[in-house]
Amino acid sequence: MSGERGERVTLRDVAKAAGVSHSTVSRALRGSEIISNQVRDRIREVADSLGYRPDPMLSALAKYRSDKQTRAQASQLALVVGPHLKRRYAAFAEAAERHSLALGYGFEVYVWDSDISARRHSQILKSRGVRGLVLGPLIQQLEVSHPELEWDAFSLITFGRFSAQPKLDSVSENQFQAVRLCLAKAYENGYKRPGLVTLERTNTRVGDRYRAAFDSHMVTLPRADRVRALIAEQNIAVKAERWIEDERVDAVIGHEFFGDALKANGFRFPEDLAFLALDKQGSDVGLTSYAGATHDDHEIARLAIVSLNDQITNGLSGVPVSPKTVLLDTYWTNGDTL
Repeated sequence: MSGERGERVTLRDVAKAAGVSHSTVSRALRGSEIISNQVRDRIREVADSLGYRPDPMLSALAKYRSDKQTRAQASQLALVVGPHLKRRYAAFAEAAERHSLALGYGFEVYVWDSDISARRHSQILKSRGVRGLVLGPLIQQLEVSHPELEWDAFSLITFGRFSAQPKLDSVSENQFQAVRLCLAKAYENGYKRPGLVTLERTNTRVGDRYRAAFDSHMVTLPRADRVRALIAEQNIAVKAERWIEDERVDAVIGHEFFGDALKANGFRFPEDLAFLALDKQGSDVGLTSYAGATHDDHEIARLAIVSLNDQITNGLSGVPVSPKTVLLDTYWTNGDTL
């Protein structure tokens, strides 16, 4: 609100009317305990009577200065992944490092060693000045719980770990939407019986979103048109040939490694059946010939780092009371398999 001449009321105006310094007004309006309750209340009354409102631009500048100081103290962020995923997430790591550096942090890829205790990992990370962790899958098996790190020592965000406890903030591609996008593209290209195939642990790791997206669509179809999803843990490539025949599948929706397995077993795409990939990465989209749902791993990395920065600058660490999940929709990339 402005004064009588249409000018913004400033801290100095409030200070002059209250008979105190402008720094005292600033502290009082921020609720500083240095100022007595009586003085704080009187200054607030004066500010209200003058119609004082904080200048959002000055507030933003003050926050920027505070955040910059916090980042200088924090210094380091880390992507924590198992050794089997270091290569796959190389582009993710590069993007995460770029955004970390832009915000004033250092960055490293920390490869998890299952032979070392979580307590020791915490000590190592803290000794390196790491304050924020992007926590990815650490082992190839399904993880039902996170490692018992010293939670309160770190700001945290996860990806690919929806089922693990305790629940933490997470960011990921939208697996539900990816399945629905593949289904839509299969029907659009004239296929009648698309089927979903994935590992049980993969589906569980993403909160059952693959199965939910596929099955919830199938129940809308006449029974004769429905296809049973193949979600299994053992010998899935062997089971697939029988499944394709029994379910009369003409378009397979699955991960790229499964498409490679079908090719190795003699299937030709799209001559024998179509293949629609669920897990194409935007950073290496030109490296494979698969058509499929593509996630922007660079944007997911950016969102992860932005989240850590927000937590650190607001003094947040450890297990959140109300965990947040951010899902980024995939987009379609054409290929030779459809």
